[in-house]
Amino acid sequence: MTMNITRLGPGDEARAHEMVTTMAAVFEEDCAAFNYEHMRELLQRGDFWAVAAIESDAVIGASPHMPCR
Repeated sequence: MTMNITRLGPGDEARAHEMVTTMAAVFEEDCAAFNYEHMRELLQRGDFWAVAAIESDAVIGASPHMPCR
């Protein structure tokens, strides 16, 4: 199997949701209140990076990054 690392961008809201739920499961956190509109706005920003590791069309790892303000 091949793992691909990709930066999520505009139009990747469903993949971003999968990223968040994967991270929540790993850290045993609740993520029931996922806000698609907020994620859509984040994915439009050039200073927001959501990097996902994808294998067999499933997110297996992720790393979201925002600059400090």
